[in-house]
Amino acid sequence: MNANEKSTLDESRIESAISILNACLHPVRLMILKQLLAEGPQEVGLLALRLQTPPTKVVEHLEALKQGRLVRKLLTGTWMAEVPRIQTIQALLGQIANENV
Repeated sequence: MNANEKSTLDESRIESAISILNACLHPVRLMILKQLLAEGPQEVGLLALRLQTPPTKVVEHLEALKQGRLVRKLLTGTWMAEVPRIQTIQALLGQIANENV
């Protein structure tokens, strides 16, 4: 791998990390992530109830978290819930810890 390819790869990693971190910039998004990590998959209505936040706002924040690849939808029959993408979170933390970003 030449220096130019390495630079492009590093820039891509940095942009990816920035996108993920931007998704976490709002306190409600952090609370949603904490709730999902602590309790596992949850429906929007339950998240709204536990966070005392209107469901429409929870949906907006979940969309931002999905764009940052931090959560995804889980469909099981007629049940739909939000699930944290633990691998994405772990990868980001690993990159930060190893100073690869």
